[in-house]
Amino acid sequence: MVLLHFSWSLVASERLFASLADVTMTATTAEQLVDLDLVELVSGLWCGSLDPSVLSGADAARGAERLAVVIRRFEAAQLRFHTKV
Repeated sequence: MVLLHFSWSLVASERLFASLADVTMTATTAEQLVDLDLVELVSGLWCGSLDPSVLSGADAARGAERLAVVIRRFEAAQLRFHTKV
């Protein structure tokens, strides 16, 4: 059940972030582009649901690789914000 919850959380998070990536860039503020509170909430829920003890080594490695991609995307977005500050 925990693994199923982890999988659901991962899929839900991926769908949310995929839909956020489809947002057009015509808005003038970050809040108009995406609901950053929602991004924080979903990422917090996903991180809080992780239980490495129920994952195989291969699943954990795949998760770490995919999370690294998300982290790089967030870092790139953060840098774009800093260029405007």
